[in-house]
Amino acid sequence: MGTLTNETTLTQLAIIREHLMEHGSIDKPTAMRLCGCDRLGARIWDIRNDPDRPLNIRTERVTKKNALGHYTTFAVYHLEEDNDAE
Repeated sequence: MGTLTNETTLTQLAIIREHLMEHGSIDKPTAMRLCGCDRLGARIWDIRNDPDRPLNIRTERVTKKNALGHYTTFAVYHLEEDNDAE
C-alpha cells in the first residue's frame, strides 16, 4: 500500500475496514467520528489496493441539502457482496 506512512493511517485502515465488514458502508462523517479520518477517499483507495486483503468497494455519490439549505454531494462507500469472508 503505497500511501501508508504512519501508525495513525494503519489504525484508521483497520477501523474503517472493520466498520465496512460489520455495517456494509461508510461515509466521511462516520469515519471522522470513529477514527478522526478526514481523508476517507485515500483510506478507501488503500483498502481497495491492499496486496494482501483487498476489498471490492463501490462508491455512491449522494446529493442532499445541508444545514444551510444548499445542495452538497458526498461519497458513501459500500462493501460489495463478492468479497471473501474474513
